[in-house]
Amino acid sequence: MPTKKAPNKIIRGIVEEVVMEYGNIKSIFNLNNIVNKRLKRDGYKCSYSVLKREVFKIKNIETRVLYRKGKISNTDKVCPVCNHQMIEIKNKTLDKSDNIILFFRCQTCGFRKERWSTVPRIYLFKYKP
Repeated sequence: MPTKKAPNKIIRGIVEEVVMEYGNIKSIFNLNNIVNKRLKRDGYKCSYSVLKREVFKIKNIETRVLYRKGKISNTDKVCPVCNHQMIEIKNKTLDKSDNIILFFRCQTCGFRKERWSTVPRIYLFKYKP
């Protein structure tokens, strides 16, 4: 049976079930494997990026992201966590002659990317009733 992309509502339901059943899940890789095994029963599949985006929309799941230092282009305006657009947070210099970019922030998941930035390393998922 060929697999097809799972609807977002089904993905969110299965993710919530899985995290509730396991309690804590310590990586997006493990979560993706478990979710895809359950989706496969119904002929569906889900990618990492879709899964990450949907997990941040679930209210009953607490997500922590551990970061590491890394080089990210300041011109890259896509969130590495959920793949949504990031907005520039600027400030004027003391003499008010120039706007300086302080950091980028994602409006969806709240990820903040400094100019010297960090990148996501480990995702921790926990069910909160």
